[in-house]
Amino acid sequence: MPILPEAEAGQIPTSIRERLAQHREDPVCSSCHVVIDPLGFALENFDVIGTWREFDEVGNPVDPNGNYPGGVEFSGFSDLRDWMLSRPEQFAHTLTEKLMTYALGRRVEYYDQPVIRQIVQEASEEEYKWSSIILGIVNSPAFTSSMAPSGIAANDTQFSSQIADSD
Repeated sequence: MPILPEAEAGQIPTSIRERLAQHREDPVCSSCHVVIDPLGFALENFDVIGTWREFDEVGNPVDPNGNYPGGVEFSGFSDLRDWMLSRPEQFAHTLTEKLMTYALGRRVEYYDQPVIRQIVQEASEEEYKWSSIILGIVNSPAFTSSMAPSGIAANDTQFSSQIADSD
């Protein structure tokens, strides 16, 4: 990913929105940035440690407006939150896919989709509680039959207790 150029001496720094527009203009970057940037704008009122702000790091006013996939406009974090909450199954499915990728140490493949759908369906019965998604993943055949790290047996109780103790 190419690094965005810094402002020249004497030049007024641009907003994050203007800098990210450069990514969307670059064909190498645009395939991702055209999708993720609009949703990220809703979070622009939060700085890097999550503190609310009205102005960015160089003093430009924050513009938290954007568009959902499909082009519907939103204005800020509360609109984005409401939109996501109105789609709990879609959110839970995407979250489960991302957590499965992390848990399995590989990309989710087409053959993982039935398990993901099952996890999401079972989680829906518990109002998509975080714990129901996590338990669904760790109890899934994809996770329980995945290979242990090199040199560690799958039933190695010492390794299992080390993991439990690290929490």
